[in-house]
Amino acid sequence: MRDHRDGQGYRNDHDGDDEPCNEVRNISGFYVGPAGNVQLTQRGNQIFGTFAQGKGQMTGVIENGKITYTWSGLGHHGRGYWYVAGNGRLVGTWGTNNSDSMGGDWNLTLA
Repeated sequence: MRDHRDGQGYRNDHDGDDEPCNEVRNISGFYVGPAGNVQLTQRGNQIFGTFAQGKGQMTGVIENGKITYTWSGLGHHGRGYWYVAGNGRLVGTWGTNNSDSMGGDWNLTLA
């Protein structure tokens, strides 16, 4: 029986709820979203990324379908998180300084 995941480890039976996919194989790729595009690379549970056309950098970890990260660039820094929601989507928020949500939503879709 199929496990209802696409070739990259994302659930393809997503019902619209933003529940994390706990068995993500690798989330590396180029993501697009209204709050900015992101290039992510995963090595083990470590996440590395760039945004703002390479002017911003981020590092983080993925655990149980949740990515927690810190970012810096453009004269600012902060934290954020995404849940791997399925169908190549990352759903989360970003913040400045010690906040991980003050900046608002940052939802992404694998391009």
